Amino acid sequence: MTLEEMEQKIAALELALAKQQAVTQIQNCMGRYVYMHTGGHHTDCVQCFANGDPDLSIEIGPMGVFRGPDAAYRVYHIAHNAFEGDRIGFLAEHTLTTPVIEVADDLQTAKALWISPGHETSIEPVGPDPTWMWGRYAMDFKNVNGEWKIWHFQMFPTFRCNYYKAWTDTVPFDEVIHQHPEENIPSVPGAEPDGPTTFFEEYSPTRAMKYWPQPPAPYQTFEGTQSMVGAPPEGIL
Repeated sequence: MTLEEMEQKIAALELALAKQQAVTQIQNCMGRYVYMHTGGHHTDCVQCFANGDPDLSIEIGPMGVFRGPDAAYRVYHIAHNAFEGDRIGFLAEHTLTTPVIEVADDLQTAKALWISPGHETSIEPVGPDPTWMWGRYAMDFKNVNGEWKIWHFQMFPTFRCNYYKAWTDTVPFDEVIHQHPEENIPSVPGAEPDGPTTFFEEYSPTRAMKYWPQPPAPYQTFEGTQSMVGAPPEGIL
């Protein structure tokens, strides 16, 4: 083996190690987010994001898109705290399974996808309302001063149904919104979305599910690649 070949091999090993370390840090970042979100520590969730970045974006189901350096603060500190109130009897647990994480060769960004089986309990006038809530988390991460932070965040709901009712017998919420616009999720003062929802389509027995989001592929640098978030590219079925 020549000196040049040895140097190339060492560089490849160093890159592989750096990528593996990044994957662990990204998993930990997302895991912390889920635990804090379940525990109602929404203000603490803000630290998981690339705060201050003008391209930071967050989109959760039909809530619209929040963009800009303070997007996470508005979504979690303001909106989530307002929605959940004193949290007595409230529960929202969204687990993480089936991770696919690709770190760019330049070690500046990463793309990730998880399936999330979850459940929620809200308190309605008639009492606790238990629901199943399954979906997918699609993310672009960014290396911020050596720490991996959520840069682009989108939660794609797959289905939501009452615990006592099958998802096949539940009208998808996107159809409910289409038929009854007044049923859309209201915004909280100080936490209004910056744009409309890009993609929100739950399971329905009358249509095929789109293959979106899709697992990320290896890539060298973020520029010129497909983000993990947003509406599906043209032709996705």
